[in-house]
Parts: sequence; structure tokens; C-alpha cells
Amino acid sequence: ANGTAYVLGETITYKITVTNDGNLTITDITVTDERTGLSEEIASLEPGESKEYTTETTVTEEDILSGHIINDATAEGTSPDPEEPEVPVEPGHTDDEPEDKDGHLTVKKETTSETPEGGYKLGDTVSYKITVTNDGNLTITDITVTDELTKGEWTIESLAPTESKEFTTSYTVTEADVLAGKVVNEATAKGTSPDPDEPDVPVTPGTKEDPTEEPDGHLTITKETTSEAAAEDGKYALGEEITYKITVTNDGNLTITDITVTDELTGDEWTIESLAPEESEEFETSYTVTEADILAGEVVNVATGEGKSPDPDEPEVPVVPGE
Repeated sequence: ANGTAYVLGETITYKITVTNDGNLTITDITVTDERTGLSEEIASLEPGESKEYTTETTVTEEDILSGHIINDATAEGTSPDPEEPEVPVEPGHTDDEPEDKDGHLTVKKETTSETPEGGYKLGDTVSYKITVTNDGNLTITDITVTDELTKGEWTIESLAPTESKEFTTSYTVTEADVLAGKVVNEATAKGTSPDPDEPDVPVTPGTKEDPTEEPDGHLTITKETTSEAAAEDGKYALGEEITYKITVTNDGNLTITDITVTDELTGDEWTIESLAPEESEEFETSYTVTEADILAGEVVNVATGEGKSPDPDEPEVPVVPGE
């Protein structure tokens, strides 16, 4: 027993003593204990004579709900008294105390995917195993398990004490997770207890926290010459036009906004409202070769830009210019 209270599933052992406390010999006695299933025969008991038996029972959920472990043993026999052949019997009765009612669920969440070195990257998939366990002493029914982050929802018809059920789910790392530096996921549940005093089941939710990569707001600009010089040697002549393609790529893991792209040589300027990670935008421009370029022996063109990052620690975006 747990102190003085018996716990669910615990074995209780009883001693049953049948005593002839009358003044006649009783024959053909049947001793029964309905709860334990005991059924024993005694051929006869003389006055003052006794017979003992042992029997066992296991504490049930019904006992816990009722707050009592009741057991009655009785007997019947035949008296030689022709006027009262049926023997009056005083049955044996016990009333033991079970543990208190405790409807409870615990949800455990484990990450089953391998965490990359440096943390999960934007777009990575995080896999989880959710285990719901009935760690109380009452059967819980109509259980709903929810994972708000992954939008997973599952139902369990019932879970007996010590029973568990497992589920799997997954989640894709977002920019918000990268900015937070972690993916925090909580799974919980609700169910119905047979305890009329507390039908809503207390639940311990399962929480898991996984690291993400460092925030990295970054732009790279590439510049390509799309024209060909008229001369066979590939050199541009005075007054000849050179055309360019400028590509702005967000090669970081944060959405960059309010982007301004400038080409100082051509005097062109473009704006981009926002670029999500891996997104690109292209522009075209042209330039006419001048005498200064001929004297320099080359036309050097650099396109660069600036933008805003959502990272409060580094709002100015590093940019690799295109040359």
C-alpha cells in the first residue's frame, strides 16, 4: 500500500476464517468470495471449530473511483435442526482505502531528425515524435492531441493507465525561427476523465527547443556584359555602346526590403520593394565608350546596392557588388 492507501493494480491478500459459533454441527458448507472468485467446500464444522483460507484481489479503477475496496465473503451450509435447516450466516466484510483519483496525461516531444552543425537552416525540415502517456490511475477517453506549430492534430479513443500512443510530424524552418535563433515546439492534449469531480484531465505538455543558424541578411550583385565589340579583337571603340545585365540576389536567410541598386557608371538607379531568400531580380543598362575609357584602356563598371534587414542587431545589409 502507498502509506495506508492501495494503488491501482496492487494485490491485496485476505484471510477468510469460517467459524461454527453455534451449538450444532453444520455440514455441506460452501464458502464463497465473489470478488476474488474463491469457492471452497467444507464437509462439516463442529461447534467451536474453524477453517481458514487465503485469497487475493487486485485494485481496480472502479475501486479508485468509488474510494473503497469492498470485499464480502459468505457461506451457506446445512443444520441438523429440522425446523431451521438453512444456517444463518454472518458474512465477512472488509473496506480498504484506495489511492486518490488521478486522471493525468503527459505529452513528450522528441526531435528525431539530426540537428545540423550550427543549427537548422532556413527551409530545413525538423521531424518530431510525440508520445502521449496516461500516467494517472484512470482511463482517459476522447483525447485530442494538438501541435500548434506543425498544425498536427490526432485523436485517441481511450488510454488506460500506463498506456501510450505515438505520433510523428514535421516542420519547415522559417525566417522567423532564424531571427529567434530557435524553433520552439509544444504539443499538448485534452481528454475526458471518468472522475465526476474533475472531468477535464490535467495535462503536462511536451516542449522541444532546437537551435537555428545565425541570421544572415546578405545581397550579392553580379554584372554581365551582354554586348559584343564590333572589332575582331573584341575591343570596344570610341562611341560604341556596351550593354549590361545586372542581377541582384538575396543569398542570405532573411527577407531584405527597401533595396536600392545603383550603377554609378551609367547613372542608373533601380528599387526593389523586397527580396526573399534565394530570390533574384534583373536589370539592363548600357554605356557609351568615351575618350577617357580609351585612354584608361578599359571600361570598369560597378553596380552596388543597399537594403534593410529585419535583424535588429544588423539592420544594414552587407552587399557584394557586381563589377
